[in-house]
Amino acid sequence: MKAVSIQQPWVHAILTEGKDIENRKWTTKHRGWLALHASATPRPGADFPGRISVPDLKGLHYSAICGVARLTNVVTRSQSRWFDRYNDGTVNYGWALGRVARLKKPIRCKGALKLWDVPLRALREIRRQLPRIFCIKSPRQLRRAIAELSPASPFTNRFSKRWQKVSRKAGGQAEQKKVWYHNQQEHWLGWLKEYDGPGFYGRKTLKRSAEFVYNHIVNPQMLIYLAEASRVNRALLLQAEKAALAEAKNGASMSAVSGAIRRVMPWHIVEEDLVVKIMAKGWHQ
Repeated sequence: MKAVSIQQPWVHAILTEGKDIENRKWTTKHRGWLALHASATPRPGADFPGRISVPDLKGLHYSAICGVARLTNVVTRSQSRWFDRYNDGTVNYGWALGRVARLKKPIRCKGALKLWDVPLRALREIRRQLPRIFCIKSPRQLRRAIAELSPASPFTNRFSKRWQKVSRKAGGQAEQKKVWYHNQQEHWLGWLKEYDGPGFYGRKTLKRSAEFVYNHIVNPQMLIYLAEASRVNRALLLQAEKAALAEAKNGASMSAVSGAIRRVMPWHIVEEDLVVKIMAKGWHQ
């Protein structure tokens, strides 16, 4: 996710006073979510339009990410009362902002010039404070997120070999030798392609959540891949692998092995890491 540093009291105006235009002397091709960072120093003498009063600068936050907004367009003309108009021919680029959301606890963070990348620790905190915005609710959202992940999965490949060897030796259920996909990302994308329709299984209930999908996957490789590609904590991955192999040694079904994985890595853990991973690349959900 990109961030932009803005002097106070303009961050305050965006987050609490309905300021829908951020005035800049430079433009950008970026569209989508932006973290709003309050610079270290304020802008003395700032004047708000109409009868909106300017707050005491001493009571505002500085050197911190204070909220987020969607950058929807960059314009050189606008009817917004917040749009600056110059008489000397200077071009003003108005960044049109929407879906503004304020953080209850601003995140201390150094800013930079132009657009800059939000640090990982700050992304995690933004996600935790704004879970209704940065979340994966539907199968379609889940598919878009997985499409942005890397198909490379060395941990999953190793697990697949170990699981199938153990399972076949114990007389349990293993994957067919001939499959239509080349990797687990392709497996997920194909599986989710028609999840909002009847699909191969003739589904009658079409409105399912991403959590429902995750909880009904019966192929353990898909679950391990999703966790690996989402950068779930490696200790958890190892714990999930251990639990899955222990289940497979008892001749368990693929469904039972998948259940063992989910007990270690439930949806809320995988979703958070997946969301943060996609936020780092640029959240477009």
